[in-house]
Amino acid sequence: AQWYGPLQPPPQPEHYKISISKSLKNEKNISRKSRTNLLHKESTKTTAFLNKIGVEAKLSSILNTSESFSNNRSNIHLNKLNQPDLIHECQYLTVISFEIFCQTNESFAFALDKDEIFSIFYTIAYETINGWKIQSSVLLSTQHLRITKPNLLEKSFCSLENKKIEFVKNELELIEEFSKIIQQSDPDIIACYDMKLSLYYLIKRAKLKYNLDLLIKFSRIPEQQDNVTRSRSHMAANGDDLPVIIGRILLDLWRILRSEITLNIYTFENAMYHVLNERVPHYDISLLSKWFIDEGVNPSFGLRDFVTLLDYGWTHSTGNFRLMYELDLINKTSEFARIYGIEFYQVLSRGSQYRVESMMIRLAKCLNFVTVTPDNVQRLHMRAPECIPLTLEPISNIYFTPVAILDFQSLYPSIIMAYNICYSTCLGRIDQLDKQGPFKFGCTSLIISDKILSNLNPDTDIFCSPNGVAFIKRHIRRGILPVMLEEILATRVMVKNTMKLIDKKSILYRTLDARQLCLKLIANVTFGYTSASFSGRMPCVEAGDTIVHTARTVLERAIDFIKTNPHFGGRVVYGDTDSLFIQFPHSTRTQAFEQSHLLVKALNQLYPSPIKIKFEKIYMQSVLASKKRYVGMSYETVDQQQGKFDAKGIETVRRDTCLIVSKILQQSLKLLFQTKDITRVRRYVQFECEKILTNRFNLLDFIFAKEYRGKSRYHPLAPVPALRIAIERAKTNPLAEPNQGERVPYVIGFNTEVLNANLIDCVWTLDKVLEYKSQFKLHSMYYIKKQILPALDRCLALIGVNVFKWVDNLLVDINSNDKQQGPILDENLHRNNLRRRCIVCLQLTNTPLCNECREEEDLSETMIICENKANKLERQHANLQRLCLACSDRIDGWFQCATIDCPIRFRLHKITQLMQMAQETRKFVYNEC
Repeated sequence: AQWYGPLQPPPQPEHYKISISKSLKNEKNISRKSRTNLLHKESTKTTAFLNKIGVEAKLSSILNTSESFSNNRSNIHLNKLNQPDLIHECQYLTVISFEIFCQTNESFAFALDKDEIFSIFYTIAYETINGWKIQSSVLLSTQHLRITKPNLLEKSFCSLENKKIEFVKNELELIEEFSKIIQQSDPDIIACYDMKLSLYYLIKRAKLKYNLDLLIKFSRIPEQQDNVTRSRSHMAANGDDLPVIIGRILLDLWRILRSEITLNIYTFENAMYHVLNERVPHYDISLLSKWFIDEGVNPSFGLRDFVTLLDYGWTHSTGNFRLMYELDLINKTSEFARIYGIEFYQVLSRGSQYRVESMMIRLAKCLNFVTVTPDNVQRLHMRAPECIPLTLEPISNIYFTPVAILDFQSLYPSIIMAYNICYSTCLGRIDQLDKQGPFKFGCTSLIISDKILSNLNPDTDIFCSPNGVAFIKRHIRRGILPVMLEEILATRVMVKNTMKLIDKKSILYRTLDARQLCLKLIANVTFGYTSASFSGRMPCVEAGDTIVHTARTVLERAIDFIKTNPHFGGRVVYGDTDSLFIQFPHSTRTQAFEQSHLLVKALNQLYPSPIKIKFEKIYMQSVLASKKRYVGMSYETVDQQQGKFDAKGIETVRRDTCLIVSKILQQSLKLLFQTKDITRVRRYVQFECEKILTNRFNLLDFIFAKEYRGKSRYHPLAPVPALRIAIERAKTNPLAEPNQGERVPYVIGFNTEVLNANLIDCVWTLDKVLEYKSQFKLHSMYYIKKQILPALDRCLALIGVNVFKWVDNLLVDINSNDKQQGPILDENLHRNNLRRRCIVCLQLTNTPLCNECREEEDLSETMIICENKANKLERQHANLQRLCLACSDRIDGWFQCATIDCPIRFRLHKITQLMQMAQETRKFVYNEC
């Protein structure tokens, strides 16, 4: 393929316009008067239709708003647009969310060949003009049901909650009845939190056990038996493709949440807490099975267990829809699809290149351009990229003087627009323009005739980039990418200005927020479309390198300007791609704000429009550790009184470590910033380490959660904890293997079977920890010396502090304070983890009372202290049980709940251990008396 470059006369700017807004689509050739008449004519039809269905339509206000919008885009009147019936375009969608439960003895997943489905909880949501109408129901198989009179239960339990219970005889009827529900409700979207354990299991089970093809029954075109596609973006744990049902959108909710919110563990319970601020219990699937069937469970608790099962199932089925509604997934994805011009599901499954191409190709076709589709061989022979973004090595230090952060606004899109960089404006490399015939250009070749070059003035018509690539300027031909980005960014500014005028709780605000986010994302990834040399659809190394190298030049020019103008009082301490960190060593916070704004004003005069640098924030205290790793107390305005802890790249914002590292590092840095006293930081770190060594901690803070990449992406013998756990789970049940991309939780404890075990042999799963809690000993020194201290050292070593000596001194103090057994070896101290404090004098000891307190004649005071401690623990235990009761509605909820992300659960287990120690202390004191 070859690109030929005979230049045509410059087309009119309106030919390039992208009509993103529907209201402006057909306004080009219509006069104001005819447009108003047309709107009034259409409004009459619309009013009649809306009156027919009982909806009041105030179209006159919309017409007035349209006129004011046409007259002045910067002064939009939206007095009555916050009414839902006016601004919300009802899509009349039907969404069904369901979860299944099986008769099983497994803990993590159902066994496909033997576990029979006994219930399907589903929630159907219908979108209407007045909002969403929700109906929750459950299908129950009576084959193993332990309730003798289920009809009475349905009347008494469901009449008050608008829920419905339907009974069938066996599993086959259960599947067939649910298939009828799918056909009758005809949902557009089928949502499950974990598709592998719901829809995937249901389809596989029906095919394996009853030879039913639910893919055909669930489809909207069941006669097309062989037209079922597969999607590589949905993979089960065992590598099988997850089903794609023709005519319906399948949402695997936990996968979608990975790109919406940042969590350490993506369980349903954790998502409910962080999105809806609600704590919900988690019960083991084998326990739910026991509650449904009669397997040795006390019959007197049968009704209570059954009601808990119903409530648990409906919580999950309705919770899926509540999560989608709270995150505005359906509306936001719909807006993305409308603006990108792609299908709803492609917004979730396809990448950024597909989105850019969808918008770019519509504009290119209007100008009679045909896009190139290179194959792998052509991409392989393309010239390699030569330019990388400018990332300076920071002047690493801890700063207690103002450091201003200046950021270029949309630097890469601005460079594309400012210098007219595009496929259609590139003349190729300067050293190849004098050659005859085609020459290498991107993945293909380009021909530039001598006649074209002779008609161009090198000084006024051609832009030569720093890396030696020539582009024609915009007065000769406007590029497709610059015009597209201009329209996108102008529309985003208009949308954001509109958002400032309306209520943040209105539906219109959420819709506009989705639109501006969509426009922002597409503008930021347009550069990546030109430089995706490995898997790109239309890479062009000349355009990609030009953008990157020009950005480097822009940043270097700003740095040189600051160095050559010392009267601004700043010096550059760090720079990264599109941002500058400037220290003002002799300024107060107010002076730093003034100097930063003056510097921004001076820098903006150096660059052509729309390249613009803006003031971001000021760090009054900060740490520059290394490239892309910094933290500080940020102030965005002069009037801001309290600084905000702002970190990037360090352990406080990373998810590859445990929570205790983040807490100690963040608190230590805050203490250092506030007090400038390293002694207070040392005392705090030693205090926290002593708590770990003396077994006073919450296990939740020590949980690692690493992402599992799939068994095929690891070496079989790789010492990776997530892989080791996945292999153990898959031995008994292939479906129990974690999903690809799932975060697998574990803790590091001592291996009680091997004396000098490797670290991989010290991995404990959380269910194993709670099952063998009496044998589990936390590997405290691993967490201290391999996790906490290295994170602190990367920051505090910048001022010459050796944090490892702090813990060494702490261990010496602990050993020297032991008055019973003399000095104890370090490894014995943290391996046995038996150290405790005397209940009276708080000295470290291995017995409930130290020697000095035991030798006192009168132990009455000791007895009182012991009783008070025990009573305090009992009250704490009772209060925590009340919290569990409020969450689970069960007295034994704290014991039955198996959630791994609730602090109350681990706190309860800890209090239980302390109560046992208090009872031992009480007996010990009574025996001494």
